Formats: sequence, structure tokens, C-alpha cells
Amino acid sequence: MDHELVPQLQITRLTPSDRTPSLPYSRAALWSTFITALVVTIGSLGPFTFRTTYGHILNRHIHIYGPLYVTPHALLHFWSFGLLGFLASLVSARWPIRSYAVAAVIALGLFIEWAQFASHPGSRFESWDLRNDAIGASLGGLLAYTCFARRRASYPALTM
Repeated sequence: MDHELVPQLQITRLTPSDRTPSLPYSRAALWSTFITALVVTIGSLGPFTFRTTYGHILNRHIHIYGPLYVTPHALLHFWSFGLLGFLASLVSARWPIRSYAVAAVIALGLFIEWAQFASHPGSRFESWDLRNDAIGASLGGLLAYTCFARRRASYPALTM
């Protein structure tokens, strides 16, 4: 067999700097997500006396438009889990990992609601809070995805 007729394959090894362009996905985003999740969890499972003392402020209805009202409690859930969803989406450039990260944030919201229900006698499971957590985390993840879509377009290998 003549070796000149067989095509030669060239194998090149990529260094980590070749594989990972400078995008905002990093370990810093991972640690920021963990620290923010810890703060949200501790704040949510904190002393029940805070809830009873300031509950009238947190559950006050704020008129938005027409028949629409919102409470500071609902906004707090929406914004804190929106921030968590945003940070969780910055952990990786790969779509499946981003989806699992946002799903983990929603699961954290479910865990927090269950822990509040189980640890505080007389409290009820607040499904509205879970809904606000899921909406906030999903919109935060989508916001991170759209914010960095232009930079990602210049790296087609990362759009997977």
C-alpha cells in the first residue's frame, strides 16, 4: 500500500485559552451564584419573628395599573430569584448547562418554600411565592442569554 495515497490527518491540540474565548462565563459567576443563593436562603428561612413584625409592610398591595396590584413580598421573590437566574446563566456558555442551572434555582425556590412550611408552625405553603420564583429565575436566565447573544454570535462553537 502506497502511503502517499492515504490522506494524512493533522491533529491539533487546543489549549484552554483557545477553547474558551473571553466571555463572562467563569468561576466568578459560579461563586456569585452560590453566595447569592446562600443569602437568599438564609434571608428566607431567617427568624419567623421578622415576618410577623414586618408582614404588614411586605404584604401591602401596591396599585400598578387598572385592576393590577403587586406586593413588596412578591417583588422581593421576583427580583431575588431573577438575580439568581441571571447569575446561574452566566456559569456556562452551553445551553443545557444554563437550563439546568435555572432549573436548579427554581428547585431552590421549591426547597425554601417547603422548608418554611415545615419549620414554622402555622405557616402555609405559598404557591404564589413559588410562581414568582420561577418567573423571576426564568426571566433572569433569558435576560442573561439575550445580553450576551451578540458576543456569542462571534463564537459559533459556543452557540450549541
